[in-house]
Amino acid sequence: MTTLRFLFLGFLSGCIAPASSGGDGDSATDGGDSDSDVDVDADTDGDTDTDSCLAADADGDGHDAAACGGDDCDDADSARHPGAPDAPRTVDVIAEAAYSPALVVDADDVVHALYDHHWDSPRHAWWEGGEWRAEDIGGALAGAEAELVYSDGALHAIVMDESLYHATNASGAWELELLSYDARYSSHTAIAVDGDALHIATFRPYFPLQVTTLEDGSSTTESLGDEQAWCRSAIAVDPDGVAHVIWGAYGLMYASNASGDWTWEAVPAGGRGEGSSMQVDADGALHVATADAAGLDDRTDDRLLYLTLPAGGEWAVEEVDVDMYWERGRLMAGERPSLGLGPDGRVHVAYHDATHADLVWAVRGPEGGWTKTVLYDEGATGYEPSLAIDSAGVVHVAFVDDASLEVRRISFQPDGVDDDCDGTADEG
Repeated sequence: MTTLRFLFLGFLSGCIAPASSGGDGDSATDGGDSDSDVDVDADTDGDTDTDSCLAADADGDGHDAAACGGDDCDDADSARHPGAPDAPRTVDVIAEAAYSPALVVDADDVVHALYDHHWDSPRHAWWEGGEWRAEDIGGALAGAEAELVYSDGALHAIVMDESLYHATNASGAWELELLSYDARYSSHTAIAVDGDALHIATFRPYFPLQVTTLEDGSSTTESLGDEQAWCRSAIAVDPDGVAHVIWGAYGLMYASNASGDWTWEAVPAGGRGEGSSMQVDADGALHVATADAAGLDDRTDDRLLYLTLPAGGEWAVEEVDVDMYWERGRLMAGERPSLGLGPDGRVHVAYHDATHADLVWAVRGPEGGWTKTVLYDEGATGYEPSLAIDSAGVVHVAFVDDASLEVRRISFQPDGVDDDCDGTADEG
C-alpha cells in the first residue's frame, strides 16, 4: 500500500519522468524519442520529432542550412552563403577604349578618374547623378600619366606629348602649365601637392630618378642617387610639409627633404621595388605597398610587400601575398599595387594577380594579418588598379579589363560580416 501511495503522489506532483526510447537529442520538444530528422513520428511512439530543419534552403540561395547538413552559415539571409562576396559590390564602366586609370575622392566624396583615351586626349571623369560624366583635359595632347591627386579643392595631374605639363582645374576649368619641353623618354610620373608647392618624380630609362619642385614661380630639379631608376615611383607629403619618395633602383630606395636637401637610402628588406604606392597618415607615418619581382627566371619568388615607417622610427616589412607572377612588361607600363588608408586608419591594397588574372583586394586587420578577396575575375582583368576610399569607408577601385578594353570601377563597403561563410569576415 505504501508503494502504491508513493507512485500515485509522484504522478500527481510530476516528479517521475515518462518512459524514454532514447531520443535523438536535437529538439527541445521531441520528448526524448528516437525519431529521425524528418519531422514525423518515425518510431511510432506518439511523439513527432520537431527538429530545426524545417526547410532545407529557407532563403532560396541554393545552399542548404547547416542544421540540414548543408553549408549555409545563415539560411535566413540569401546574401550570405559560400561563394558570396564578403562585401556586396557594384561594377560600372568609366570609359571604353581606355587605359592607365587613376582614381581619387574629393572632399565631397565625389569620385574622379583620370585615364588615357585611345586616339584622343587624356580625359577626366567624375561620378554624378548615378553616371559617369567626362571631359577632355589636354587639348591635342596624346597621353596621360596614371597619377591624379586632390588638394585644397582642386585636382592635379601630369599629362604629356613630347613635352611634360601640369594640369589642374584650380580655376574652375582645366589649365596646362609647361614643365619640360623634352619629355620624349619620361614616364611613370608621380605627383604630390603641398599648398602652393608641387613635387613631381619622373622616371627616364637609364637615368636616376628625378624630382622637380615647383613653388612660388620657381623650379628646382634634382637627381636622387646615381643608380638607374626602375618603374613606378611614389611621392607623398606629410603633415609637416616634408616630401617623401619611394622608388626602385636595384632595390627599394627612399628619399626625403626633411633636412632641407634631398637625402636617400636603401630600404632594408624592401625587395626590388618594381612598382610602389605610398600614403602618409595623420601622424606622419609612411605606408608603402611595393612589388618585389625577385625571381628573374623563376617567378615563384614574386611577392607583394607592405612597409611602414613611423615618424622618427625604423622600417618594418610584412608580406601581403607571395608566389605571384608580376608581369614585367606590365610593371614597366604602370602595373603596380595601389594603397589607400580608410577613415578608421585601416590599410587597403588593390593589386593584379597575374597568376590567376584576378583583381585582388587586401585589407590589414587591427592586430595585423591580411585578408585577401578576389574582387573581379572575369577574363584578363585587374590591370593597373587604382584605389581610393571615401569618408564613409566605401572602397573604390579603377582597373583595366583587357578583354573588353574598358576602364571599370568597382565599389563596395566592408561591413565586417562573413558573407561567404569561410569563417573570416571582410574586416569592415
